[in-house]
Amino acid sequence: MQVDGEISDWQADELIIDDGIGDSWWQQDNEIDRIYMTWDSLYLYIGARYSVRNNAFLIVLDLGEHRGVSDLKQLDWYPRDLVFQGFSAEAIIALWNADLSSGGVRKINRDGKTFAIQYFAVNNATPGAFGILEVRLPWANLYERSTPRIPPRTKIKVLSAICGGDYSPPGDIAPDQEPGYIRLSKFFSLLVDANNDSLPDQNISPGISGSILTTPFVPLSASILEISPRIFDPSKENLKIRYTTTVESRVTLSIFSLSGEKVRELLVDENLPAGEKIITWDGKNKYGIDLPFGAYIVNLVVDNVVCDRKPLVIVR
Repeated sequence: MQVDGEISDWQADELIIDDGIGDSWWQQDNEIDRIYMTWDSLYLYIGARYSVRNNAFLIVLDLGEHRGVSDLKQLDWYPRDLVFQGFSAEAIIALWNADLSSGGVRKINRDGKTFAIQYFAVNNATPGAFGILEVRLPWANLYERSTPRIPPRTKIKVLSAICGGDYSPPGDIAPDQEPGYIRLSKFFSLLVDANNDSLPDQNISPGISGSILTTPFVPLSASILEISPRIFDPSKENLKIRYTTTVESRVTLSIFSLSGEKVRELLVDENLPAGEKIITWDGKNKYGIDLPFGAYIVNLVVDNVVCDRKPLVIVR
């Protein structure tokens, strides 16, 4: 695949999102037209035809690792008001005002911290005029491995957006979302390793094999399912706290004294997938000192909302 800024290099079956013209709040000065994707054994290639003026153009990737974030406002680089349902943002291509030197490509950690990775790109867009961005990404860098291997049955999801400055909402999104959306829930999705050999499958037509999927809206709900044992002797065993969340979310799990003092944080604003989790606690405070006999409260906060509290007793 030639990375040269020529859209004619791309095949029709490598077009993954055809967003079209005329659906942007800012009209043609700020429009996503088409997003392309293909790969070979060493590289993932992303192409885009877009226009942007005094705004940010983003392409966000879910790499299937469940190690990213569901809310781009958490990022330390190009934070934007994009909140996802069924999508973990794990890599981002970003630029400002059609200038790639103002952005680049970064991986995203669960805590929202980003770090630059190797890439090669050509961007021939100018502010307010349609142009082409092509990006070549080594598989080894995307998945932080020494060889171009990927996790078995890797599925990649893609979404693109044009936003204003930091923490601003999108003016154009590709693919288009459902009217009145609460979270972004439509993405291009493709299984990259269907034969489960940890290598990107070859001779695949991404635009045909993949599809635009909608993740059904699931209201956020979270609860502490079990604390075991409820009467807890740390000299004999660790405490097990089992909790559940209905959607991928940011979770904080803490221990408080009855006087309201936070004595230990077991999870701090961690972005975690939906489902049940078990966290253990050794009965020590944040300084590693054994807590005395008495009653304590386990406090579960999800997406900055207190969702559940449960008591326990430490005996010595």
